[in-house]
Amino acid sequence: MHASQSQRSRGAWTARQAFQRNGTICDLSLAVVVAEAQRISGTMNTVRQCLKKQIPLWVVTYENMEDLAGGNALAIDLGGRPLYKGRISQRAKIDPIL
Repeated sequence: MHASQSQRSRGAWTARQAFQRNGTICDLSLAVVVAEAQRISGTMNTVRQCLKKQIPLWVVTYENMEDLAGGNALAIDLGGRPLYKGRISQRAKIDPIL
């Protein structure tokens, strides 16, 4: 399935269209998982829309998160649920999502 509200024949892709698309993605989702986000990014727009619409939002946590993906820490501060990795397996514990 291709979910896009853009009409490429009408000109260049705009930030407004991207934000609208992000809202559509949230509306179609039962939950959203953020893997890696910068503090200022389209992903953070999606984070805010999910939280506003009360769509469950899970955020991957990992070492050096502030250095590599400061948006992940911010998303958790805004209300996203942290998605931790298992102590032994070192893999994401996805049971809470399922």
